[in-house]
Amino acid sequence: MKEFNIEIEIDEDGNIVADSKGFHGKVCEQELNDLLNGIEGDSSEKKKPEYFAKEANQLSSKIANKH
Repeated sequence: MKEFNIEIEIDEDGNIVADSKGFHGKVCEQELNDLLNGIEGDSSEKKKPEYFAKEANQLSSKIANKH
């Protein structure tokens, strides 16, 4: 069974870093948004290669099926 985790670090200044493990595609983004909903302040995000993995695989399949 595949395991899904979200690691959250809070530094002494109250800055939060959240990292998801085991997720692929937009479900990762939705889970983090749900978890961090209501937290105020500036935010930024950096998408890991796993975020794009499922979409890239689907695109490859569509191209392969056309030939």
